[in-house]
Amino acid sequence: MKIIKGSLGQIINLFGEEGILILSEYPDLPIIFAETGDYAECDRGNPALVIANITEDYSTISYDGRDPLALIIYENAVNEVIDRVPPDLSDRFRTSMLVHELTHVRQVQEGRLEIVDEKTNIWEGEVVVVDFANYFSLPWEKEAFFEQYLYLFNGDEATAQAVVDEQCKQIVNI
Repeated sequence: MKIIKGSLGQIINLFGEEGILILSEYPDLPIIFAETGDYAECDRGNPALVIANITEDYSTISYDGRDPLALIIYENAVNEVIDRVPPDLSDRFRTSMLVHELTHVRQVQEGRLEIVDEKTNIWEGEVVVVDFANYFSLPWEKEAFFEQYLYLFNGDEATAQAVVDEQCKQIVNI
């Protein structure tokens, strides 16, 4: 991990020692701590963590796949999410959010996911319009949520899949 903006202490405070261990698997991934409104805004509220290509000077999100992929962390938004999680799950849930975003890094590195622009991705060769009304049904998100819940529920695949399936049903029924 390459901390571009922020500190190792911030990462430890948010994700603990386990988060550091998980991030160590991505030694070239730039990490940027940002303030709300910097880099990315989202139709569905403030993001907590974002994976995006970023210009070489780390100043702007880029939609050029040749630019480096970076992890952008919005510390305040992460803490807002965690405030809604039961205290006994908050540390593990916080780290599970990191697992979710790093799943997207792996998807990009494997060539399965390409971020074209704010509203378009290519998933396994197919152009997909990003519609946040169906966010939980987007195939790359389903996979990332599965990995997140697999981590959260200590490798229990059945529980992880059940939670992902329930999320998809709730979105469809809105």
